[in-house]
Amino acid sequence: MKLELHLIPKSCFYENLRLALGPRWEGVSDKFKASKNYTCEICGYHGNKNLIHAHEHWEWDDEKHTQTLTKVECVCNICHAVMHWGQSHTRGCNMDELCTHAAKINGCTKKEFMNHVEESFATWRIRADQKWIVDFGAFKSYLRG
Repeated sequence: MKLELHLIPKSCFYENLRLALGPRWEGVSDKFKASKNYTCEICGYHGNKNLIHAHEHWEWDDEKHTQTLTKVECVCNICHAVMHWGQSHTRGCNMDELCTHAAKINGCTKKEFMNHVEESFATWRIRADQKWIVDFGAFKSYLRG
């Protein structure tokens, strides 16, 4: 799927580049967004710059229990809300609207996308019981600057 859920294991909540950089995140994230001409890399939205976010893309090694930051991508607010499905639900977002958007982007039915949601949460529940190591990968240099 082009637009997927990115569910963070509980032990890694609040361990991310944005929080590690503090006030410097604004400048760093704007650099990433500008490099993509403030265009969503998922759905192609290009318009209001305030609706474009810098999203940290993590990959998980389920054997070593390591979460590694692999890229920062530009995403629109709707794609970002889909990626952070659990958080969006907690915040009271219109989940049917998010599901419709995701199904359209992925070229699937809403039911097929909801199957992806269920599978993602099943994986998240398994990962939630583990203690994870956060690795900023190639982005470690941002922490020094």
